[in-house]
Amino acid sequence: MNNKDIEELKTLKLVTAIGETVLAIPIYWWLLIISFLWIPLIVMLILHAITLAKSSNLNIWKKWSIMWVITSLIWWVPLVWMLFHIITAIMLWIDYSNVKIDKKEIAKKEIKDTTEL
Repeated sequence: MNNKDIEELKTLKLVTAIGETVLAIPIYWWLLIISFLWIPLIVMLILHAITLAKSSNLNIWKKWSIMWVITSLIWWVPLVWMLFHIITAIMLWIDYSNVKIDKKEIAKKEIKDTTEL
């Protein structure tokens, strides 16, 4: 793992936080979702899946990417989906600002990777 991986993850977290913030605003949600035939939700799901995979590979806290999956599953419940988008957006911004790497875990993973070769 290097700084490039960490920067890629931060960029993914930033993009998902921005996307989730836009989806948390009801008028934007309806305009985007209806006019683009639900494609923005599919794009967000893919972005969150990529972020979740990248976080897992880097041993970084991934709770809020998982939260978005839950949010995407309850979109059909009136007002609940909006609450979940708002909560998820807030948590993603917090998660983005607190990307931390456990250096001991990184060292263990690097040692494990070199011993597997």
